[in-house]
Amino acid sequence: MKMYNNYFQHLRGALSSKKLISTYTIVLFTCFCLTSAIGQTAKSPQEGLARSSRLFQTLQKRDSLLFELAFNQQNAKGTDSLLHEDFEFYHDQGGLTDSKEKFLGKFKSTKNAKYKPLRKLLKNTLQVFPLYNRGKLYAAIQKGVHEFYMVDPEKKAHLTGNAKFVHLWVKHKDRWCLKRVLSYDHQEAKK
Repeated sequence: MKMYNNYFQHLRGALSSKKLISTYTIVLFTCFCLTSAIGQTAKSPQEGLARSSRLFQTLQKRDSLLFELAFNQQNAKGTDSLLHEDFEFYHDQGGLTDSKEKFLGKFKSTKNAKYKPLRKLLKNTLQVFPLYNRGKLYAAIQKGVHEFYMVDPEKKAHLTGNAKFVHLWVKHKDRWCLKRVLSYDHQEAKK
């Protein structure tokens, strides 16, 4: 008991003296340094999920399949299975496509063109951010940067531009469906 009394007397003395300010300053400085160091080693929330994560890999495959079918092959039937029934596409130059049917209908007008479109995802730009509702994964945001090419009849690809995209993938009947697309910041290729 005597030991505790000595401790409390020492504490009262420290609290009533200028030592408290010095001690308080040291504690605050130490906490600041520790949180700064932890922040430097922690992954930035802007990086999204690790590329090795299952969700990242799943949505990366869905993205590749989507653009292979929709953009490169202009395969409306194959693309249909990847899209949510309530699909919407927002484009900074082409405007709003407010239904899945209208989006798929655009393939008919370009399917037999002389030059074929080609999309390539820029390396290391793809990011995935999971969305939870009370701890249950229900959707994910996927974003990245891609380049567009036109392939001529001799199979030569000509860069036409690049753009950024944001996709909202939702879990629908145990599969990932693309529900919203934002396609923006389109830049023409420099000649």
